[in-house]
Amino acid sequence: MRALGGSRNAARAAVTGIPSGAGLASFLAQAGATGLETTLASLNLPSLAADGVESVMLALADLLAPPGAEREDAITRDAVMETLRDWEETYADDPELGLGSPDTARELLTNYLTNYIIEKASQELGDCLERRAGTAAEIHALYQEFKDNLRSFIALDLSTLDFQTINWQQAQGADFIRQQMVTAYRLMEDQE
Repeated sequence: MRALGGSRNAARAAVTGIPSGAGLASFLAQAGATGLETTLASLNLPSLAADGVESVMLALADLLAPPGAEREDAITRDAVMETLRDWEETYADDPELGLGSPDTARELLTNYLTNYIIEKASQELGDCLERRAGTAAEIHALYQEFKDNLRSFIALDLSTLDFQTINWQQAQGADFIRQQMVTAYRLMEDQE
């Protein structure tokens, strides 16, 4: 974490990660409240029924994390794309892509934040794990344990929130996401 300037500075440096997470949460809350097709139409995104899930996911990725020239842009886009791929695979047989359940929105935001944080700090985390383990198998096991613990912490914090009532595009939503990042980076500091 020292390479990222500590947990608070690392979270502050998430200049596209936080807004993209807030945008995803806002989209999920709106889709949960009004339905997926209505939300897609309100954002001028392709229709799931007419254009298919791949077109919808690509358009949503472009909306949430457009390609950019900076490393932060690439990290954010990778995290969004991985989250959307997993979402598509998990709920491919459901016409609402699982958004009939409020737990799906929490699950997807948890996945995004985990993916973003792991990608953002991958080099630093890799260095920490290498110092603690000798073999590739040990490093992989520690990495997976860290990722699972991170996902559990984020999921626990999200479970206490009423996902639908938060204005994810305003300070409350961004502050929640930022705090998740600070907590995650502190976990990484504890690994050093």
